[in-house]
Amino acid sequence: RPRSMDTTRSDWSLFATGTQTWKTIKRLEKAHEDGIWTVAWTPQNKILSGGVDEVLTVRDAADLALTHRLESGQNLGIVSVAVDATGSRCAASSVDSVIRFWDLDKGGAGGPSHVIDAGPIECWTVAWSPDGELVASGTADGTVNVWRAGADASSSSSFGEKACTLQCGGREIDLEYELPDSPMRAKKPGDAPPKNFVFDVAFSPDGTSLAASCLDGSVSVFDVAARRRTATLEGHFLPVRCVRWTPDSRMILTACDDCRVLCFDPHRQAQYVDEYTAHTSWVLGVAPAPDGKHFASCSADRTVKIWDMAGPTKGEVAAVLEQGHYDQIWACAYSPDGTKLVSVADDATMQVHELQAQKEPLPEELQKFVMPDELRERCWRNALDPNFGKGLPPKTTRPAAAGGPQRTGGDEAADARAATTGGDAGSSAGGGKDEAAAAAGPPQDASSFGASDGGDSVAVAPAAPAAAGTTTAVSSSTPEDEGPAALAVSTHATAADEAHAAEVVPEGTTGGPATSSAATPMDVDDAPESSSQGAVPPPE
Repeated sequence: RPRSMDTTRSDWSLFATGTQTWKTIKRLEKAHEDGIWTVAWTPQNKILSGGVDEVLTVRDAADLALTHRLESGQNLGIVSVAVDATGSRCAASSVDSVIRFWDLDKGGAGGPSHVIDAGPIECWTVAWSPDGELVASGTADGTVNVWRAGADASSSSSFGEKACTLQCGGREIDLEYELPDSPMRAKKPGDAPPKNFVFDVAFSPDGTSLAASCLDGSVSVFDVAARRRTATLEGHFLPVRCVRWTPDSRMILTACDDCRVLCFDPHRQAQYVDEYTAHTSWVLGVAPAPDGKHFASCSADRTVKIWDMAGPTKGEVAAVLEQGHYDQIWACAYSPDGTKLVSVADDATMQVHELQAQKEPLPEELQKFVMPDELRERCWRNALDPNFGKGLPPKTTRPAAAGGPQRTGGDEAADARAATTGGDAGSSAGGGKDEAAAAAGPPQDASSFGASDGGDSVAVAPAAPAAAGTTTAVSSSTPEDEGPAALAVSTHATAADEAHAAEVVPEGTTGGPATSSAATPMDVDDAPESSSQGAVPPPE
């Protein structure tokens, strides 16, 4: 079911899921006239692809510009393409069971350099040995054919000579029961069921072994020099579409219709070593990364997943590339340096993805200096508080006096700062403000209001009424054992007023020794409920 896709979006090409971040840097629609089945990346930074349109294309990986279009009349589509270690020659197999060889240095001029006609059902996918001397291909009867295709044999009659035929192992399957809709099953009751179809073949990077994946879910491993089967790996019960070796030639990766990728150790011949499950449909292709720590898998669920094969995140998805293709993705391939990945799909679209630079992890000796999440949240709260760092209580709403508007800690602190300015400014405004204070009545005890926000508490000591034109001063201190200092209000009109102010200043402040009437910090919740008087307005 095709999925709608907006190719004009600017954020669709960046994929960060796990330990890696990939970005789609190139997208080419209609790279072929029909679905693309196979792709390969050469050491010369060229991308080869083939598909249903029976054409093999060669493109520049930098911009996906078409450099060569190789046509030779392949019938029913190109199934597989393989490049030798030098990147100068390629082999392409097609549904017509013919393998065609091309000289890429010459741009395919003059058509195929060699052709091997394997015969009906005698050829499917193709693989080139690392030394470039042999080419292998699976068949529909459960065997693997190996031909000579060395550079020295190109000019002799030995090119294309069959070196050996290897018989795959596996289990007997009832296609009528297990795959009732498969075209491979027997057509008539009297017909013998077909043998085990070989979907894919792959040489190990060291050239000593050959692996073949089959319809019954088994994988056969052969010794190339001895020409015999050394292991049969089981773990799948549906067709294994693709098989690949890791760069160190120790492990085998398989992509299967059961939506899983399995990792086998062919030397132990036991159950699979690792299992990778995240795809929601058939896994059609797998490609190991050159670093040996990751691999990519593509699926009919229209996604490409990058997997971790080592480290603490082993077995987890490192990245998911899920945008750009709206049909099943048949194949993917890494660039030689492992920083790029190409994917091709049935929608005839080709995409190139690039691995983004990763930040180096913090050394273990510096991990202890990383700020905990709880402390980071506190820092953010303090940063958003306008009173933070000013010696003022947090700006939170406080209860208002009876009949009056609500005030905040920030408002009261602003009033206190205005009272400390002194000088002519206070003198010029003192007359009108003192008249308003006199009309409000006598001052209340400082315990009638304070901080109720769970933070610092503020207490104001009562003071004598100030005469008009006098300057009001506020002194404060911060004893460690008393929390925030009490605010002492005093007047400097006469000596008697100063003495009266000194009597009510708490101990530890600059106003003199404390008396029994000194104010102490008190939360609003702790104020006596029996008090019938409103809160004292803040000092002017």
